[in-house]
Amino acid sequence: MSFLIELENTLKNISEYLDKDGKIIRGLVQEDAMNLNPRLLNIIIQNPKLEKKFFTKVGDIYAFDKVKFSWVLSNRTFLPDSYTRYKNKVGLIDSSENFLISNNDVLLSFPNKDCVLEFDSTDENEERPEVFFNELLSSDTIDVLFDEKVFTNFVYYRDGKEIKNNIDDLDNLVIKGNNLITMHSLLPRYEGKIKLMYWDILYNTDNDLVPYNDSIKHSSWLVMMKNRLEIAKRLLDPNEGVICIQCDKNEDAYLKVLMDEVFVRDNFVNSISVQSSTPSGLKLAHREKTIIKTKDTLLIYKMKDLKINPQYEIENQFDTHFNKYFDREKNEVRSLKEVIVENGIYDSKVPFYQYDLSNKVFYDFLVKHQNDIFQTGKSMPEDIRKISLKPENKDVPIKYNDTGDGNEQYAINGRRMSFLRQSIKEFDIGGKKVERIGKLLCDLWVDINFNNTQNEGGVSLPAGKKPEALLKRIIEMFTDEGDLVLDAYFGTGTTGAVALKTGRKFIGIEQLDDHYEKSITRLKSVIDGEQSGISKSINWQGGGSLLTFELKKLNQHLIDKITNSNDDSINTIYEDIIKSDFISYKTNY
Repeated sequence: MSFLIELENTLKNISEYLDKDGKIIRGLVQEDAMNLNPRLLNIIIQNPKLEKKFFTKVGDIYAFDKVKFSWVLSNRTFLPDSYTRYKNKVGLIDSSENFLISNNDVLLSFPNKDCVLEFDSTDENEERPEVFFNELLSSDTIDVLFDEKVFTNFVYYRDGKEIKNNIDDLDNLVIKGNNLITMHSLLPRYEGKIKLMYWDILYNTDNDLVPYNDSIKHSSWLVMMKNRLEIAKRLLDPNEGVICIQCDKNEDAYLKVLMDEVFVRDNFVNSISVQSSTPSGLKLAHREKTIIKTKDTLLIYKMKDLKINPQYEIENQFDTHFNKYFDREKNEVRSLKEVIVENGIYDSKVPFYQYDLSNKVFYDFLVKHQNDIFQTGKSMPEDIRKISLKPENKDVPIKYNDTGDGNEQYAINGRRMSFLRQSIKEFDIGGKKVERIGKLLCDLWVDINFNNTQNEGGVSLPAGKKPEALLKRIIEMFTDEGDLVLDAYFGTGTTGAVALKTGRKFIGIEQLDDHYEKSITRLKSVIDGEQSGISKSINWQGGGSLLTFELKKLNQHLIDKITNSNDDSINTIYEDIIKSDFISYKTNY
């Protein structure tokens, strides 16, 4: 093994391969070897032992065996105290202690990851090979694949009229076409302008009830998503843009890793579990073989800064932590139960935990005294905490941040007094704004009814349609009125319907003919004031506009000719195809 000593001594004479302590940075050497760095090769070949080990002479030419050289560098017996240039990186390594990646993040590896996959979902319920453009198209076609495309068949709808032939930045858009190519075509006008993307993607299942091909190979599915996420990132607002993708257990773990790569792991916001079904019906037949699925996953990533409009659900159970009552006139604190009993709302024998929000008298008392009922918390200024803990202030409320509007803050015994008023929120109920005790929504949503929503908007989708209530929550959480929302998996238009009803602008992209037509029918009804979904709860009266158009397909005329061909015309079509520049020279006609 003397050649290993020779190699080590030789490399130590090359200063750029040494760290500040004089140790060899193995990764840099390996990179130069794989790139056939002339200086490194010249130094190695001048050493007879190393030249014999790593070079083969063919005539007058010396061939460097970079594979063998790399293997030697990777061997644990060589430079055991050395390290790669990724010394401070965390990642996976192989048996030779080489990192499986070449940057700071663990990247998802899958076949064809750098290819472009045009997944065409128009072949409903039909198995078909995935189309990788790099395998089918010639290189010049790859170069122009994502260039701006031609749009056609413009129809503008407003106030029951169909007019207009051009796009305005204030228009709501529904576009028919492949979402990958369409998003690239939107770049010149919409790059960096999308505030929120919500995608209810293909789950990659074998669900026959879904009216599109929702089952493709795992690696192909990842390629499809990677292509779309990369262009989505360019369309999103670089500062406050958010993307929310709905998926399930089939791919959510892999999608999370993929999105960590595309959007950077630090920009991951959270994974929200949404109860999307109940354990009933045919599902129960498999209860002894698997854990029944009743939830979907929302993966949420931000671009840079995250601005959230907190969302609340109506609280149905009284929070017994609110067990104190502040008598402001006497500046003293009493037990809430004691006050409730004094007012004859509950008998003293009724346990505090049995107090029921459905008791109207009790509920009205809570709302009326929301500025007096409180629980305590830790967060407060340190100087106020010290004052509150003085012996002479024991059990005495200490006022601070006196706002003069009834929202002053108080401390007692070193803790902040948190009043019930902070939990009183405004909800839309029956077209009216009503105050109710609310509970902050976190990462578990179980309060949205997914049943009987298949006919919302007057169009039917037996499986896969999401409730308007879900989209309302997502859209209101991450956007303000006037913001732009993009849904690249538009389906029957739920995102667009909710965007219209909540005062947002939207762009929807849909490829299936049936879904495209249903979404237009639905959105026209929304503009006319239809009353399904969230309409009644927000008192929706109609309004807005809609511009629809299609992505004009390249060589669509050839496809149409083939579809309508007969035995007499097929030879002519064949000649036209051979003349076309669209088909790769590698295609076996």
